[in-house]
Amino acid sequence: MRRVHWIAAVAFGLLLLVAASPLATSLAASPHERQVHAPQPPAQAPQAKPPADAGQGVDQPADFKAFNEASRTAEPQKRIDALQKFVTDFPDSQLKSTATSEIRSQYLRSLGDATKKYFVEADKYVQSTTSFAMMNHYLIASEMLRAGVLFEQAEDYALKGLAAEDEAGYIKGVRERAKAAASKPKAATGGVMFSGIGGQVTATLMPPRTDAAPSAPTDDDLRAQFRSQRAQLQNTLGQIYLKRGKNAEAEKTFREVYANPDLPSSAKTIAVRELANFARKAGDDKALVQYLLDSVVAGARPEVHTELRDAYKKTHGGSIEGLEATLDAMYAKSLPKIDAAPFARPKTKEPRLVVAELFTGAECPPCVGIDLAFEAALERYKPRDLALLVYHQHIPGPDPMTNPSTEKRLKFYNVRGVPTNYIDGKTDGAGGGGADQAVRYFTRSISPAIEKALAVQPEARLNLKASVTASGIRVSAAVDKVTSKSNKLRLHIVLAEERLRYHGGNGIRYHPMVVRAMAGTDGAGFAVPAGKGARAEWVFDLPKILAENRKFIDEFLSKPFRGGTEKPTFSSRMDDIDPTHLVVVAFVQDEDAAQGTGETIVNGKPTQREVPLRHILQAASVKVPAPGKRTTN
Repeated sequence: MRRVHWIAAVAFGLLLLVAASPLATSLAASPHERQVHAPQPPAQAPQAKPPADAGQGVDQPADFKAFNEASRTAEPQKRIDALQKFVTDFPDSQLKSTATSEIRSQYLRSLGDATKKYFVEADKYVQSTTSFAMMNHYLIASEMLRAGVLFEQAEDYALKGLAAEDEAGYIKGVRERAKAAASKPKAATGGVMFSGIGGQVTATLMPPRTDAAPSAPTDDDLRAQFRSQRAQLQNTLGQIYLKRGKNAEAEKTFREVYANPDLPSSAKTIAVRELANFARKAGDDKALVQYLLDSVVAGARPEVHTELRDAYKKTHGGSIEGLEATLDAMYAKSLPKIDAAPFARPKTKEPRLVVAELFTGAECPPCVGIDLAFEAALERYKPRDLALLVYHQHIPGPDPMTNPSTEKRLKFYNVRGVPTNYIDGKTDGAGGGGADQAVRYFTRSISPAIEKALAVQPEARLNLKASVTASGIRVSAAVDKVTSKSNKLRLHIVLAEERLRYHGGNGIRYHPMVVRAMAGTDGAGFAVPAGKGARAEWVFDLPKILAENRKFIDEFLSKPFRGGTEKPTFSSRMDDIDPTHLVVVAFVQDEDAAQGTGETIVNGKPTQREVPLRHILQAASVKVPAPGKRTTN
């Protein structure tokens, strides 16, 4: 998880994540830096244990242990008492905001006489100086909106929040808090991962990141952050108006958000959805189409895609001609501008091909920033420099590009959530963010890691050939000049499709280098003897792969999703494999997961701990040729 560097971002991250849900939630350095974790069992299941490797190598401090014990208390009043004791005992804990939010949540559930207690706690919170007035009010208003109670009071808090802070005051507050934070001793810890079931919350301290701390945000960064946060509060107020039957006020509020040119599309999602409802009720088909287009570009459920096609036909003479081109143009316009100037490969004795592996999901909003950053990497680096492999997952929602191979690779790395990325088998932690974070990820994390890896001499030589057969792709790989002495080396051969168009719920429309299959028994690759070479032959039988992946998806669609009552759906299926746009990537990897040591900081003290290596010795990549041709790396 991302380390905490800016107090303003932390404050809003706490507010947003706690407001969203204390369950299966991760906490990090900004409102955008969160990760969608692999799903927990349904609420009626017994309390799950935290992942076995959660916070591996990091001792859980006293406040984490006390918080976890308090939050697992079953009886509501006893839980409130335990959490209040925690707040008293650990007034400076980064879990304090989560604890006070859970206390208020318990009061809201109880109502009756507990309502007075809720407002005592709510007023105490909005008057605190630990965060920003606007977002303090946002949290309280959102709590009541989600609980479905006290809408009149929720409206009052939302209006006070909008009047509580202006842009200049917000920026000044950020600078002052950052200055104060810089003067205090640094707590060299990582982020926080929250997980839980049935209202019981577990907080796990994650290892610190090893990359450099990001630079201070500019005033433009802070202005954009303030506007997005204000839009969230406006959206909440609009929803409260709807609950109170104040439709005119609601529509006006949503139109203000929608018309703001300084907001990213992600900040307008709720406003667009509600404005579409107004247009639908008014029978304004033209306006409805525009709002549905905006919804799909930002990320929408499958049924919205269906309604858009129907509404588009209604306003275009029964045809959908031009719809996809319109969406393409709107999508391209919505993307952040990333400077991905061509890269000059460093001079090394043996050229290296770097392998980047990305675990993501088409329904994962925090995956957007990383996804777009890797798209930019494909522009900056030539195929001889970088091979990207993308493993799609049904996290947090259904993703039709998921298949048995992508899920097995997830288990290999013991990935806890998406987005997670590995560059030559190494990761500096997992985190996520929206499109506005793509530039930062690319310039400060992904690009430096790739270029650092490119400068390393490979530990093996790998030759790769591919040719087309009657039913598939024949691949031969030869490994030699192996310098590693590890006895856990394996050669992996992966079949990926260059680019797919699927507009998922997170708004990403184009998906590069989608993994379709992995070679070897059960996709596990081939052993490479220590210090020796190896040869491998494999045929990717396309009809067989297609049938297996289709069966996998059919079985997935036939069952309720995540223990719920409804079966999953996609806006479109992605079963077909285009044989003219395939790439084969091979790499030799050291699969020793408990090899080597590295220094990390645990509770402020340098500590030696075992760290997984799993590094990649060398890789090769070839574009699958047209029928009748043969190609080599």
